[in-house]
Amino acid sequence: MKKKWIICLICALSAVVSATGLADKMSSKDFHQDTIQYIDNKKDTVLALTAAAAVTSTAIAAVPGDATTPIANTISDASEKLIIATCALYLEKYLVTALGTVSFRFLIPLACILIILYVLLGRKFFCDLAIRIGLFAIASFMVIPCSVAISKSIDSTFSDTIQETIDYSENETIEEDTESKNWWNTITDTITKTTSDTVEYCKNAMGKFIDSIAVMIVTTCLIPVGVMILFTYLIRMVIGLDVTSLFKERKKEITA
Repeated sequence: MKKKWIICLICALSAVVSATGLADKMSSKDFHQDTIQYIDNKKDTVLALTAAAAVTSTAIAAVPGDATTPIANTISDASEKLIIATCALYLEKYLVTALGTVSFRFLIPLACILIILYVLLGRKFFCDLAIRIGLFAIASFMVIPCSVAISKSIDSTFSDTIQETIDYSENETIEEDTESKNWWNTITDTITKTTSDTVEYCKNAMGKFIDSIAVMIVTTCLIPVGVMILFTYLIRMVIGLDVTSLFKERKKEITA
């Protein structure tokens, strides 16, 4: 009996510490400073890439003839996907602190309370539910930092490609017989003729933008979803049962 009360006391203290001290710490911007800084830098990159795509698409569309029109339309359509990346980044920035509050102020204390009920009442249902809630709280708290860590490793490989795409639209020059001009001026100055070199240049620009946009979508949208799916799979492996089947079994026990 004494052992039960000790366990209950430890769980109660853990719930109080989690709801008061840890919740404030784990949801503070200082604690997630590196993650938030990375997300802010990522947003700046998305905005720069969007602006570069708009400038490039407009310039390519100004070339006479229909040879480059499909390329301009493709870049314009692809750049619209960056809105998804922007929304995902704003959501991640909000969730990285909000999930700390939800996990440590509500879910983990709730798991501790359920363990106390299990100790006092002896119902395995409370223990199973406490483990599930506790694991879910930890997974929810870790999903954004883990996805950011994976995104950083990908960015280290493709960051040069994205920056090169932005610089390509701003600083790329084409050699002429008399002088080298800015990319925008070169395109508009050749308004009277469309050459194969110009078309090839436009195709290269389109390829660079598509590659960069694909990297942004993967790092901002697909990786967080993939990390959450992986955590869900790992939790099910640890528990060994589906949540739905658990509640169905307990419902039969209660009604029996």
